[in-house]
Amino acid sequence: MVTKKTGRLKSRAYRNFSGSAAESGREKTRRRNSPVPASRIEALIAELDSADPLIRSRARTSLVGAGKPALTRLSEVLAGASSRVRWEAAQALVEIREPGAAPALVAALEDDAQEVRWAVAEGLIDLGHDGLIPLLRQLVIRSGSIRLREGAHRILSALSRGDDGPVVRPVKEAIESSAPIVALPVAAHHALNELKNRERHSD
Repeated sequence: MVTKKTGRLKSRAYRNFSGSAAESGREKTRRRNSPVPASRIEALIAELDSADPLIRSRARTSLVGAGKPALTRLSEVLAGASSRVRWEAAQALVEIREPGAAPALVAALEDDAQEVRWAVAEGLIDLGHDGLIPLLRQLVIRSGSIRLREGAHRILSALSRGDDGPVVRPVKEAIESSAPIVALPVAAHHALNELKNRERHSD
């Protein structure tokens, strides 16, 4: 049998626990919404080159948590660091999933390291429509790049099954053609115009 005193103690303990849990939730939200100093981002970028995989993983997770403020530095190291750092930066940009990362991801489709190219292609597939315009623009001017065409074919194959299918399928077919260097810029340019017309009509 529970006495009134015991009931009061349990009730007080529950209120204390609930209050602590709520405070913990507010603290997590506050930390997530707090701006990350540039010096902290720079330190985390440096840790991406650590020989310790645990340190690299923690640094990448923190950079993902930083979100948009980390995009510029991650994009920079993705373009010109060691292959290990480039892969870590690619993974972070993919996990952040910001449209602003799309140009850097598209450029990295021509990276020397296959694992980097694979990671950024996955990221562009995840971005979907938001990554299409930077990709199509690059295909217009870099149709001669075999690596770019290979990555774009994988991305467009995935996106052709979605809402943008009618726009991207002709570009995919141009990559598959016997003369992609000639056919691809035309198809990509046409797809860009199609997307712009869609956006105008939706406004």
